[in-house]
Amino acid sequence: MSTQPAAGPDIPTSPVPEAPKTDRVREAPGPSLITEITVDHGPRDLLGRFFLKADTAARARGITLSFGTFADLVDTNAR
Repeated sequence: MSTQPAAGPDIPTSPVPEAPKTDRVREAPGPSLITEITVDHGPRDLLGRFFLKADTAARARGITLSFGTFADLVDTNAR
């Protein structure tokens, strides 16, 4: 009987490309996604690490995740 833990799946990782250089910076329409997430159910540590990694990867690509306003939602649905 082996006492070594079972090996998990190998998840390939690739380097994160640099964000495109641009002079145009757009302000986020609302609060940052990462500061507004509350984990009420599930493994908090695991989900917390996931959200932080996802936010970091998005920012490395020049993407800022945030919540929009209700007016933004109505406008988007109208279009």
